[in-house]
Amino acid sequence: MIRKAVLASCVAAAAVLATGAAIAQRAPQQVVTPPKASYWVSATTGSGLLGFAAPQGGERPGMMDGMRMARQMMAGGGVSRQLQLDLGSTLAPTGGAPKAEHTPAAALGVRGTLPLHTPTPAAPGQARPGEPERPRGRLLIYWGCGERARAGQPVIIDFARVAQGEWPTGLSAVTVNAPNPPSSRSHRTFGDWPNSIRPNGSVALPSTASLLGEHVVRGNYAPDIRFTAAQDFMAPITFTTNEKTSSGAVNFAWSPVPTATGYAGWTFGAKGDDIVFWSTSESKAFGVFQDYIPPAEVARLVRERAVLAPTTTTCTVPKDVMDAIGANSGAPDQRTGGGMLFFTAYGPEQNIIYPERPADVRTPWNQEYFVKIRHRSQTMQMLGQNMGDMSAGARGAQPQMTAEERCRMQREQQGSVGSSIGAATGIPGAGAIGGMIGRNRNKQKQPADPACPPE
Repeated sequence: MIRKAVLASCVAAAAVLATGAAIAQRAPQQVVTPPKASYWVSATTGSGLLGFAAPQGGERPGMMDGMRMARQMMAGGGVSRQLQLDLGSTLAPTGGAPKAEHTPAAALGVRGTLPLHTPTPAAPGQARPGEPERPRGRLLIYWGCGERARAGQPVIIDFARVAQGEWPTGLSAVTVNAPNPPSSRSHRTFGDWPNSIRPNGSVALPSTASLLGEHVVRGNYAPDIRFTAAQDFMAPITFTTNEKTSSGAVNFAWSPVPTATGYAGWTFGAKGDDIVFWSTSESKAFGVFQDYIPPAEVARLVRERAVLAPTTTTCTVPKDVMDAIGANSGAPDQRTGGGMLFFTAYGPEQNIIYPERPADVRTPWNQEYFVKIRHRSQTMQMLGQNMGDMSAGARGAQPQMTAEERCRMQREQQGSVGSSIGAATGIPGAGAIGGMIGRNRNKQKQPADPACPPE
């Protein structure tokens, strides 16, 4: 009798489970329709050689603006606010050619609207201008903060051997899961800013610009987009130390950026035909060079020690790196002056989907648009040379670098160094180096420094 009772209980339990599973299978699944349009707002705070203040009132640079930028350089630099806007849509334009514009919040300090430009597709088979030449010599890769380079450094890549199919062992790439903004390749219709449209296509933002407030985007290939920016531009990166040690290494320190999720820096220099790279990553890899990385991804990279934690405020470029550049020999290569340090503070993101998801799963969620607002703060410095010290040198009888030389150096960096390495070596992540230097400027052939004129 007991066995029969147990058997009956098991049969009953199985029946209940089967019934529950059947009910779960019949539960309605919410229908989700992807957004018709995606709009990305990429906000950068620039400092150091990237921080010369823009013209006041958002106007085009004039003589007074040039004089103000010169004064800022003598005083050690300023702070700039920069935006990159990208609108992608699954819709075709109505009523003619694609047209869209962004009406910013009043706090941005720009008169009128920001026009979004739809690029003209390149003709099939048309060669892209400015393809880099294949570099000669070697690439020396270092990584990690410290007075001296760790064992096994540098990894040396001989470009001639790479061309013959030889490849160094043990070098890896840091995997970064960072989505790309809309583009003409990913969407049926696309528009971006800044651009060459007049007026306001290349208007510079004032140094007091704020993102906070309501923004509206209207066009003939996307639904009207309204969003309120809740996070302002990040605070600038301010170096408190940037000096050589007695050994020839370079200590640099910075004030914490309040909203930073993590930091990453890298430097390069040249000595003869050798190109020298170093990054703050603790991984044996090129390092992290992406412009923007989602906060959750930055947190993972911090755990893996590929990105510096947001509580970090100091780092040291090893003596070995400075030796390789030639900065400790008394005759650093004139193209780099002893090494340029690029440093990024990754910041928060705001993601908006309209309309919000219906609470009732039986109601379809037909998304109209998606908005992503992402942030970073970035600086560029000469290694071991505070901008204030540069100013003092510039006021002396022998200036270390003229404005023309600085602009020419930045163009060489954009047009040859980073992109050439990516093209010649095919190293995973190498192409991002060139993009790090000039991705946003390449569309307009603009140098990284707004004080430099366009090409």
